This record gives sequence, C-alpha cells and structure tokens, in this order.
Amino acid sequence: MLIRPDDLLLAVRNEGRAVRATKPRASSLGHCIRQQMYAMAAATPSGKADPVGAFTAEQGRHMESLVELGLNRLGWEIEGQQDSLPEGYVVSGHPDGILVRSGQRVALLEQKHVGLWRYIDIYRKGLYAAQPGYLIQSLLYADALQMPTIVFIVTAQDSGAVRTEMKKNEKAKPENRWVGPDFNPKMQVIEFATDEFDWLLGAAKNRAEWITEAVDRGVTADEVVREADPERDNFPCGYCDWQERCQQAGRGVVEGIGGPWIK
Repeated sequence: MLIRPDDLLLAVRNEGRAVRATKPRASSLGHCIRQQMYAMAAATPSGKADPVGAFTAEQGRHMESLVELGLNRLGWEIEGQQDSLPEGYVVSGHPDGILVRSGQRVALLEQKHVGLWRYIDIYRKGLYAAQPGYLIQSLLYADALQMPTIVFIVTAQDSGAVRTEMKKNEKAKPENRWVGPDFNPKMQVIEFATDEFDWLLGAAKNRAEWITEAVDRGVTADEVVREADPERDNFPCGYCDWQERCQQAGRGVVEGIGGPWIK
C-alpha cells in the first residue's frame, strides 16, 4: 500500500513538544483534575496517537479561519488571536480573539468545531448543560482580558448528518421535536454577558488555584482522586492521552476541589 490512511491523517498534525507547565490550561480545566495534572507534568501519553482526532483538530483550525473571513466581511476586526493570557492570571490559554468594531473592543470570540451529537446537544440543552468545559474556558478568557461579552461560535463537522437528524425530527411526535425556527445545521452563534455566570467563573478559578497549589506541594496526578472512570471508553476517558496510566494508578488518595459541573 503506497499510502496508509492513518499515516496521512497524522501527517497533517501540528504537533508541539510537551513542556512542563506551572498552571492549568483554560481549555481543559473543566475536565478531570488528574488529566490536567498529567498535562502540566508533560507526562508521556500511555496510548497511541489518534489519527482521526488529529485530523479533525486541524479541520477545526481551518474552519476558524473561514469564520474569521466571514466576520471580516461583515465589518468585524479580530485582534489578539491565539495570544497568551496575561502572565499573572490563574490559568494559561490562547483565546481565539477579540471582536473589534470602529476601534472598540466589543466581545471575546471563541470557536468550536464539533461532531453531530455535540452540535445538537449544545442547541437543545445550552452550553452549560451540554459542554460546561467550553463555557468555563470562554469565561476564563473573558475574565483575563476583561471582556464583558462573549460570542461563542459552534460549527458542525458534518452538516449533512445534522440535516438527516432534522428530517427525522420532522416525523417525530410534537413533544419530541427539538428543531426550532432559528436552527442552522452548520453554525450556531451564542452570545451572552460574562457576568451571567459569575458563580461558575468563581468555582473554576478556585479549582485552578487548588491544582497549582497541589503541584507546588509536590502532589502528583496519580495521587489525586480521579473524577471519571478510566475503565470506560466514552468521553472523557476514552479520549484521554493517559487513560492506561490512570487505570494503573487506581482511584487516588488526595481529594481535589471539584465544581458544580462535575457529575
């Protein structure tokens, strides 16, 4: 075989070198503490690289560029794309940018490119109930950059599959229908004020501070009580680079600080 699909999928990945970090990342603070601490320690992944996941991540980056093109044509400027958060902030991260019009910084911009069921879940349940980690990430970015408003744009990886589910919905009983007149199978634009979720932002910052202090005390990821079951292959454990190591480490003995979104 001249070209293996897995090799080609992995070849497009922009793979950075893992480095130790002194504080958690905003993008994964909503996930389990143990996963966060493995990442901070630059622990060697225990599983094989996921070709499909790697390629899909790159698709998302290209989709962000398309969305930015559209925003520019609508008269929006975007500044600070992928800039690091201020050095003294409680987490690290690289926001998708700040929306600017007529020289005024208007809102934080955050984008996600997601699969069928995640896309539908976000529409049906709202961002907090469907993907609290996404909401936490954007709140932390807005807080760090002092932005009062967030524009969260969700794009579907496969709008054809979304349309198929829409057609099924048309045949469903009225009480089971979920498609509203505002539903778009390719893109959702969610706008909200940062202060609507002050309670969640406070819990997230407390969690970040606990993780940083625990690492400073010498607590390791293997010692922290895990917040999900690594024996299961669904999200989040099935997508974790350290699933096998987490299984071997056992439950853990050091209780971390959770959050209202932790089930």
